[in-house]
Amino acid sequence: MRARTIGAGIIPPIPAWGVLLLAALSIAALPAAVLPAEIVSPGPASMTATLYQSYHGLPDVALITESRPLDLPAGESVIRFDGVAATLIPRSVQVAGLPAPVAESDFDYDLFDAATILRKSLGRPAELVLSPPKGRDIRQAGTLISDQGTIALARDGGVETLGCGGPPGRLLVGMPAGLRTHPSLSVRVGVPRAGRYPLRLSYLAGNLRWGAAYVVRVAADGRHLDLEGRVRIDNHTASAFNHVPTRFVAGDVMRGAGTVAPQPEVVAPVRDCWGMAKTSDPVFDRRAFGRLRKGAGADAAPEVMRTMSLAVPAPAPMPRAVEQEDLADLKIYRLEEPVRIAPMQQKLFTFLVRQSVAAMPLSLVAMAPRGAGEGLAARRAWIVRNDRASGLGLPLPHGDVTLYGADHGYLADSPLKDDLARDGSATLEAGQGGAITFDDIVIARNGGPSGATETHRLVLRNHGTREEAVSVQLPPGLPPVRPSGVAPTPGRDGDWLIRLRPRDVRILSIAIRAVP
Repeated sequence: MRARTIGAGIIPPIPAWGVLLLAALSIAALPAAVLPAEIVSPGPASMTATLYQSYHGLPDVALITESRPLDLPAGESVIRFDGVAATLIPRSVQVAGLPAPVAESDFDYDLFDAATILRKSLGRPAELVLSPPKGRDIRQAGTLISDQGTIALARDGGVETLGCGGPPGRLLVGMPAGLRTHPSLSVRVGVPRAGRYPLRLSYLAGNLRWGAAYVVRVAADGRHLDLEGRVRIDNHTASAFNHVPTRFVAGDVMRGAGTVAPQPEVVAPVRDCWGMAKTSDPVFDRRAFGRLRKGAGADAAPEVMRTMSLAVPAPAPMPRAVEQEDLADLKIYRLEEPVRIAPMQQKLFTFLVRQSVAAMPLSLVAMAPRGAGEGLAARRAWIVRNDRASGLGLPLPHGDVTLYGADHGYLADSPLKDDLARDGSATLEAGQGGAITFDDIVIARNGGPSGATETHRLVLRNHGTREEAVSVQLPPGLPPVRPSGVAPTPGRDGDWLIRLRPRDVRILSIAIRAVP
């Protein structure tokens, strides 16, 4: 170590510990960093929701738009939005109403529960309170060293356990930092001047589903239907939505597989004391108990059980007014009345009631390659045309259809698989039954350069006392020439329509050539 000369003076050498001391003093002399102020928005002043259906198997999502006017100080601050949906998708967040873009955002969804509190309390002081049947409580302080299997405290060179013999007890721990009773979104922003800013927060949220459900009753004449349409909302989240104007979008809106809400890993606390089991006892994986898969979408949420009653349906409620809009090939339905729905709740809103809708009753006969068999029962069905002449004439979103007979007996569930546009047709099936039976037998099979040809013998029988319409679905292949007296079935592409008089039998020979 040498002295260093600066100008005319000589500075003696400084020992190493002195260098460290000077550095520490220099850091201490710096002005303390000023943390930005935290401004809390406890909840939205108003909110709207637009629900989208599943896209190619991906979970349903909803666009939530919240109005949150807020007073902000000049400069940088952190806004904490409380009361956001528990299934918020962070990458979809946008905040409007600020003079500059959001610099940083954080979504805190680590909510407190018994298992999380124990996990975050490992290595921290805790107190075990034992309550013997007679006498005062016994308090034992220590450090929490185990939260799964055996909840244990280290104290006085030993280990004390909870619930593994002895008097009943309880564990007291401090509330760990960072846990919240509800999810929140924090954003760091900067504004040039203090004032009130009309903020609008928009984001996508998962586990909010919607669909249509229809209840249809067949009239006594078999040619008319009473139709009731309902919008079904499933709220598979921990958030409530009160007095929210709501829209429903029918159609495909493209999105990626990453558009899902983050899911905390929740593990139920398990108390399993030291080995007292036998080798013959069953073994289960406790880690899978109560756990939500990380990144899981709507499939991770518990399903709402749907019960169906065979009793007489209640009189149809008054429908809610629904406005229908078009956006390209999408259909948007808007409920005029705001929606109230609690966490983990399903609600149904009646939006359509139509009486005496005209329908075409028929029996469905499905032929099959190599023949379907003999003595088979046809399926009962009704073809409904969605036009004003039939008593409808408005776009209908796809959904479940529950069919009842004229005596209010349950017939079947027949889903409406696709959205039904105006002037479109849909087939409602009610399973096997009715007066029509059929045989479908292959009587010849020939091969050739243009492909194999199967000749089917189709026998149709009407066992009833009135004329029946039969729709024949041909097997795959090049369609044959229709025989005389056979017309195409309206609303069913490729089917043949054949009418049978009472007690009539019709025999057809149909040659189907396979596509080469």
